[in-house]
Amino acid sequence: MACYAGDGTLMPLAQAVLAVLLALPAPYCPPRATCSTETQHRAHLEVVARAIAGAADRATCSGTWSQAADDVCQPLWPGSARELAAVLVAVGWW
Repeated sequence: MACYAGDGTLMPLAQAVLAVLLALPAPYCPPRATCSTETQHRAHLEVVARAIAGAADRATCSGTWSQAADDVCQPLWPGSARELAAVLVAVGWW
């Protein structure tokens, strides 16, 4: 999952995940049901994006976990945090 900012640099993981989540179709809202507004939907997806990025960083000992001692952080995922985040988004969306 490579998402680039306007200046051509790689986006931070949470921002990249949010960009992907926002590109997915919104959940179905049946007629006469109380559904979230666009603002509420985006706020919810921001929380989900931060959670996915945090879990991916923790599982790969990257991001803020890269400075942790070896006895504190053992990688649980063999790939990169971006790869794991992509898998989590795909599985969650499916």
